[in-house]
Amino acid sequence: MRNPLITLIGGNFKTRKKSAKWSPKAQQLIADASDGLETFYDYHMHLLGLGTKERDIWVNPTVLSLIHPFDFLKAKVFMNASGIRNKKKADEQYLNQLFQLIEKIPIAGKYCLFAWEKCYDLNGEVNLKDTKIHISNDYVFRICQRLPDKLVPVVSIHPYRTDAVIELEKWAKKGVKMVKWMPATMGMDPSEPRCVPFYQKMKDLDMVLISHAGEEETVPVEKFQPLNNPLLFRLPLEIGTKVILAHCAGKGDGKDLENKGKKVPNHELFFRMMDEPRYEGKLFGDISALAQANRCGAPLRTVFEQKEHHHKLLYGSDYPLPAINSAISLKLLIKLGYLNKEDKSPLTEIYKNNPLLFSFVLFRSMHDPNDENYRLPISVFSYHKSLGI
Repeated sequence: MRNPLITLIGGNFKTRKKSAKWSPKAQQLIADASDGLETFYDYHMHLLGLGTKERDIWVNPTVLSLIHPFDFLKAKVFMNASGIRNKKKADEQYLNQLFQLIEKIPIAGKYCLFAWEKCYDLNGEVNLKDTKIHISNDYVFRICQRLPDKLVPVVSIHPYRTDAVIELEKWAKKGVKMVKWMPATMGMDPSEPRCVPFYQKMKDLDMVLISHAGEEETVPVEKFQPLNNPLLFRLPLEIGTKVILAHCAGKGDGKDLENKGKKVPNHELFFRMMDEPRYEGKLFGDISALAQANRCGAPLRTVFEQKEHHHKLLYGSDYPLPAINSAISLKLLIKLGYLNKEDKSPLTEIYKNNPLLFSFVLFRSMHDPNDENYRLPISVFSYHKSLGI
């Protein structure tokens, strides 16, 4: 029997209609969101599971243990939101819901699906104690081959691995263009000199690094939190590697490493680098999770204000996060001036039927709090030629 609290927080999608019959208002929002887009691009999506069927998935037992109640609760919420009802079938149930959501979106889309690397130490040894979850590159690549017209594989390679460059070349030969990092989970310091050969090879192969930046809440290893500082990514940028910083670093404070280490909001550090002409065509930001209650204040407002950088922004859903009831508050977004009141009901309708579609329509519907006629440009949701992805 499911816990009502978990269902309330996580999202009860078991009863979702098989084929939604949208109200006229919901139809209009979807049509407006699709206007001008033949294909939209989602540059930020997670592939998850429990390793119940796939050997390519490993979850640290502590994550599912009542000894660590906060991690246990988060895991239960994510399972519920992701359509996992039976732990023994978790891997296939996650995929089934994801595929159903994608297939029911009435506009063509491309979705970048992330692998998840283990934690490594500076000696190149696997650190399983601090590894929360591992989703192998092989698994992600196989899953993407099932929907090759929609899914784009994104590998995850730790730069401290002794074979990191070899692994990079291996996947580049298979056509992979992106590498995903989560420093606060995987334990890599983007400014560590040991990463230089990895960055140089990425540049040579014209590959793109997409990394979490700003405070990590979902699966953090607390001692690694400082590694999410946006300023640490100056090293790959100076080498010439293309870097996408997820969420525009829109969470928490980081040390201003260039000004006596005082605490500064991470999104301000990110936009400081965006302001530097030498990073044009190299530094990008994805807007995933910025509509969430913990990021829709100053971080999202700054994104709308910084219109000169909108050509360097990319859309991402950060699925399965949009499927969590408690993550996004439409009431709060209306109060802060991002949404019109009349959009609340149709957006709620879309959410209850398809949280992945909801995320896309939500971001297309939001406007600048200071200018109701200004929305994020269509380029944010489109193919980025400069990235080649």
